[in-house]
Amino acid sequence: MIKITEKEECHLVEIVDKGTLRLLSDLHIDSKHTDKKKVKKLLDEAKEAGSLICIFGDLLDVMGGKYDKRTLKGDIKKEHSEDNYLNCVIEDAATLLAPYVDNLFISAGNHEKEIDKRFELYLLEMLSDRIYRKTHKNLVWTKNYAGFIVVNAKSKTRKVQLSKTIFYNHGKDSNAVMTFGTLNIKRNSAIIDADVFVSGHIHTNFLVPVNRLSLSSRRKIKVTEQIHIQLGTAKETIGLDYFSAKKGFSPASTSFYDLTFELKNEGNSDSINMIEQRIKL
Repeated sequence: MIKITEKEECHLVEIVDKGTLRLLSDLHIDSKHTDKKKVKKLLDEAKEAGSLICIFGDLLDVMGGKYDKRTLKGDIKKEHSEDNYLNCVIEDAATLLAPYVDNLFISAGNHEKEIDKRFELYLLEMLSDRIYRKTHKNLVWTKNYAGFIVVNAKSKTRKVQLSKTIFYNHGKDSNAVMTFGTLNIKRNSAIIDADVFVSGHIHTNFLVPVNRLSLSSRRKIKVTEQIHIQLGTAKETIGLDYFSAKKGFSPASTSFYDLTFELKNEGNSDSINMIEQRIKL
């Protein structure tokens, strides 16, 4: 079982020999355009495999509030059309996620942050409290939009421990109609020193490795690989609604990734092998 804990300014993931992180974002689970059965299948598969489920923002849609101009009345689910709209959404989300609390890490996206800003509260804290009432277990979450995760891999039989670093940022700017967000890869690789860069927000999907040169501690030139992962969405839209058509958005990409870290020993050298697998909703 993989465990994630908060440590100082980052989160720490502990793996013994081998472990997998299921990387998700933009599930928008309260949206009419999200099939919760498909989302539950993603979560069930990860739990059964003992994977850590990371949801990097926009777990919730929450655009149906009284003064929110981002949605139409017809887009609000009937069960959420109550005076206590946010409480209804949080209760449904807690019911869905409670069985996976031991496997979950959730960070904030722009949809959560908009509510935080308007109502001066942390929406994910409300969700965490509701899940605790149901399970008496603490959800690992953060109010942060971006941050670091350190993955420590230990050997079960040998005294060896190696680590990899993940940087997540829910996403910046709006949907990149022509470039699909690929222009951000060079910018991000110049700014962020991490083995993996994960983002969401623009509802498209790709994985691009970037090789970088550096000097080792013994002053030998080495090539290191930084992997850039753009996550899709569970909010299935085809780009023909008024807002999407006006902006020229493409149909949403409903793909995510499993990222497996495996401690390897070849001769006298230990390393962490990273294996990426694309997951279709």
